[in-house]
Amino acid sequence: MINVEWFEDNNVMKGYKWSIRAKYGIVEISQEELFSRVEFEYLDTTDEKVVYAVSLGWRFNVDNQKWYRITGH
Repeated sequence: MINVEWFEDNNVMKGYKWSIRAKYGIVEISQEELFSRVEFEYLDTTDEKVVYAVSLGWRFNVDNQKWYRITGH
């Protein structure tokens, strides 16, 4: 389960705290690979896909241009 306390400033839009990343680890994936998954095929726009990805716990790292989430969550 993902707790709001896992995010910087308890804000889910800011990404996961470094301490949570270090404790549980992260999984990274390219946007192309993430959005090509079967669960995204019924979404038409990139905006819809982004909203859906965020709702699943994925966050975007602007530094390396990859999506990431906490391993196992």
